[in-house]
Amino acid sequence: MNAKQLKPWIPTWEEIRDEKVRARAVEAKVELRRLEADYARVTARKEQVHRELDRMGESEAGVRTHRALAGWWRGLFSLAVVIAMLSAWWSLGWYVSLTWERALIALSLVVLPLIGWAAVLTVFQERATQHLWRLVLSLGLIVVLASTLSVALLAWGRMAGTTLEEQRRETTLRSTDDLTAPTEASPQGEVSRVKRLLAATAALAVILLGVAGEIAAGIAFDRYLKHMTVVRTVGRFFRERDELAEHVVANLHQQGEVRHWPDLLHARLTAEGLEREAARAERAAEEARQLQLNRAEAERRANSAGRVVAWVVGLFVAALTLLAFLVPLAFADEAWITVVIIDRSSSTAMPEFSANLRAVEGVIQRTTAGSRLVVLAISEASFGAPPLLTATAPRAAGRFGEYLEDWRRLGVRDWHKAAADLKPSARGSDVLGAIARAAVEFGEAPEISKRLIILSDMRQVGRGLNFERPVGDPVKVVEDLRHRGLMPRLDRVQVWVLGVHTADADERQWERLRVVWTEYVRRAGAELRAFSPSRRLAWQ
Repeated sequence: MNAKQLKPWIPTWEEIRDEKVRARAVEAKVELRRLEADYARVTARKEQVHRELDRMGESEAGVRTHRALAGWWRGLFSLAVVIAMLSAWWSLGWYVSLTWERALIALSLVVLPLIGWAAVLTVFQERATQHLWRLVLSLGLIVVLASTLSVALLAWGRMAGTTLEEQRRETTLRSTDDLTAPTEASPQGEVSRVKRLLAATAALAVILLGVAGEIAAGIAFDRYLKHMTVVRTVGRFFRERDELAEHVVANLHQQGEVRHWPDLLHARLTAEGLEREAARAERAAEEARQLQLNRAEAERRANSAGRVVAWVVGLFVAALTLLAFLVPLAFADEAWITVVIIDRSSSTAMPEFSANLRAVEGVIQRTTAGSRLVVLAISEASFGAPPLLTATAPRAAGRFGEYLEDWRRLGVRDWHKAAADLKPSARGSDVLGAIARAAVEFGEAPEISKRLIILSDMRQVGRGLNFERPVGDPVKVVEDLRHRGLMPRLDRVQVWVLGVHTADADERQWERLRVVWTEYVRRAGAELRAFSPSRRLAWQ
């Protein structure tokens, strides 16, 4: 019996909408419970705040008045403290000279009385509130009287001094009218009396001003604290009342929104579903129209000659671009590291040595862009001798090779300077040491192509060997060099041995010498490209 295959159930957007609306209805019930509890809590707190405000008996306008008055008294208090500090600083200048001591004592003289005034007025206010106005009135009158009396004393002293000064000036003028008249004596007694009067009035005025300043600072500080106490206690409840009112309004607004969550979600999802249906129908119609237009345009282009011309021109331009990119790469010179070893042993005749020096010039002229050139010398201790010349060609040869040609010209000039004092005067011929030194240079650039050019007769004299005499079995000689550790690694190095002259040697000795060095180069991992008495370089 064949079972009928059931089609997979694919929900419609209306079914998805209804499920989302039911879920939102459940969420609305939970959220409404939370909002109702929060509303009850805020309402209770609001009623408590109103009871506190009624108990304090202060209106919101009264709090603003207290804040304004506190600002005024704060300014007067700050001014009184500044005056008291400056007065104390001026008075202490007579007693102490250190700045920090003067500042500490001045601060103590101002702050400590303020603490005392705060304590006195607070206790008096708690004990005798009905008589507080008398105390404040008395202190205010003291400040006014002390200030007025100090001003009067200073004015009195000023007038006494001015009167004495006028009398002395008149006496001086009368004495200068008649040069022959005797000069009257200065009234020293009057002067002393006025000075004592000035000192007494100044001291009394300063004392009265100090007392008035301390009392004024204390009264201003007490008034400021009184007003700010009201602002900081009652004002906080007014702010909380306003915040609670806003919270109540926001809570009621949220409750209304939560009750309408399901209806709003149903309407929004219905509108979105209808919009998607309309957009899908419109998109399908537009795709059909666009498909017809594309087919018509494709048929028109396929049957036009311009399309064929465009394809041919495009392929031609692409081929030219590819050739322009590949041709410079095909003709670009490869970068090498070239080590040239020149023989300075005394067994080299001067004509041969001069020819070797000119051969180095030829190597410099054949160096390509980006290549490195090192010139070493064969002497009795070749490995430890410094290079005769080290140079690196520029990476870019220039559009017409001008950069590379300039470098080659400067390289030949540097080589002439380096070879000016060179002579074949070395007492030994350590060819093996020079090759080992060249292997070190090659090891510093393992990825670049390597080239070794040896300009020597290759007659090793040193390290227990003497190739000036007849050479034995080449295989045994090379094996002995390998066992003694005198065979460095020359992997992928191209070797040219040039200038191997035949003077003072027969053909058998020269051939054995060639076989020895050929086997040595092979076992070192290098490739021997030439072993010749001439100095022809075959790579270019």
